[in-house]
Amino acid sequence: MKTVTNIGRMLSNRALLSPSMEGYVGEKYRFSFREVNERSNKFAAFLKKNNVVHGDRIAILCKNNEHATTAMFAAAKIGVITVFLNWRLVARELTYVLSDCGASLLLYDGEFSETVNQIRDEIPAKIFVGVGNTNTQLDEEFEDHQELREGLRA
Repeated sequence: MKTVTNIGRMLSNRALLSPSMEGYVGEKYRFSFREVNERSNKFAAFLKKNNVVHGDRIAILCKNNEHATTAMFAAAKIGVITVFLNWRLVARELTYVLSDCGASLLLYDGEFSETVNQIRDEIPAKIFVGVGNTNTQLDEEFEDHQELREGLRA
């Protein structure tokens, strides 16, 4: 029987082979591959807890950051399809793409809060997860989840 490899499994393998090697490095964070894998597993658990299942789609409206990558790895681990959105699109264009793909969750950077608030009632997504300074009480905040906060270190 052939084993199917996807990027979620590749991350798990890297975490086993090089657990202490740096996986993500940014201005305010530094994660080893073990920590990256743990964060991805925890976000995958968050997706499952919110009934996002194999074959569903999540959409990501983020610039290049670890949150977007963590969500992508998490989705791959449970067979969820990731739709990366072009952050340069206007609200009308985002509404079209999100309606067309049928994403059940939207992960977005705080700088796109205004746009997300404009389209939230017009798209199929019912779960909204913000990353930093979302200025809304309506949505989940990525780092507000205890399981993800435990992995955060500068």
